Amino acid sequence: MADQSVEQESLIANQTYKRTSDGEDEELGTSNSELGLRRSLSLVDGISMLVGIIVGSGVFTSPGVVLQDAGSVGLGLTAWIAASFMALCSALVYAELGAAIPQAGGNAEYFRIAFGEAWGFAFIWTMFFVLTNGSVAIVAITFSRYIVAGFTGVSPLESDVDSDPVVKAVAIGCVAVLTIWNCFGTVILTQVARNSSRLFAFSTSPFRG
Repeated sequence: MADQSVEQESLIANQTYKRTSDGEDEELGTSNSELGLRRSLSLVDGISMLVGIIVGSGVFTSPGVVLQDAGSVGLGLTAWIAASFMALCSALVYAELGAAIPQAGGNAEYFRIAFGEAWGFAFIWTMFFVLTNGSVAIVAITFSRYIVAGFTGVSPLESDVDSDPVVKAVAIGCVAVLTIWNCFGTVILTQVARNSSRLFAFSTSPFRG
């Protein structure tokens, strides 16, 4: 067991990077492989993606339910603040893991190093078939409801997904388009995220005076 830990630590320590002409880091590979993954995301790209992941679709669908169950605005805001501190604890853990293990793979790589190849493999397939599918479906349905509401005038929270084929069609189309974009690489997808952030900031400017 100790030998395995030493080998894993040595593998991480042997990971090297070089600077490309445009200032990006390029992974040269490890002692076990000459192949490497290129770091193509900038700081702004990472922030844009993380903001989208953290905000998610809950802020567009759950505030009404939270305020209704809480009974008051103050108690509802307290619940949101408490949840944000819980999320902060998780974010700090991931920040430390990312700094200690600067390798592509995210959670799968952390599982692989901590528990072995089998657990990393199992996590990848669990994400593919269970976790990611559910979250993507929720975000797509929420997006579709708001898009359809812009043309029909029906409140996004009142539209019935089960009986409205238009909402389903728009959600499926959104997932399909983003999947195709993702196949062309992370650069194009992060450009979409950055432009979406700019559009959101521009659309809220009238409310900020």
